[in-house]
Amino acid sequence: MAVRQAAEDFVARATAAGQVGRPATAEEIAALQVAFGDRYPAWLTELWQSLPLCGLRLGWRSDAFKPWEGPWWLVWPTPAEAVGRLKFLLTENALAAGYLLVALDGSSGADPYYIQAGGDDPPLVRLYHDGEQLQPDDITPVAPSLSAFLRVAEVRPLTDEEAEALMLNDAEPGAAPDTAI
Repeated sequence: MAVRQAAEDFVARATAAGQVGRPATAEEIAALQVAFGDRYPAWLTELWQSLPLCGLRLGWRSDAFKPWEGPWWLVWPTPAEAVGRLKFLLTENALAAGYLLVALDGSSGADPYYIQAGGDDPPLVRLYHDGEQLQPDDITPVAPSLSAFLRVAEVRPLTDEEAEALMLNDAEPGAAPDTAI
């Protein structure tokens, strides 16, 4: 599967750059399945559980970026963080529209990243949370597929300043408190 190979390669690049992630536990996957039912596909929960993705940072650059601006950063969440997002209106609206959370906003903490439910390598999008209802303008395509994104995602370790800003200093990798989301 293209996503599996791309995820393995990404983890290798992230590890070489000094990032430390962790795989999801069986208990976390069970809680995710209780909260979301069968919405998360087996291939995605298997990646979550078999690879140390939780807490890894992934970077991407938009054509809209000015040359002096850096990349947008995503953080692969723990299943508990995905479940924790259920209290937010955006996540409820995203679920209703068929989107599944796959990454938290590691730059500003406000706008998470989703895949469309269905398929084995869906597009990655960023959803903005300004409105009560999810509008077409709220959906920003990031990559044509999750595997395409993982193949080109930038990697680097968190600086001490970034970790402090995300309140990750005292937490396990991938275990950011809700306030950091």
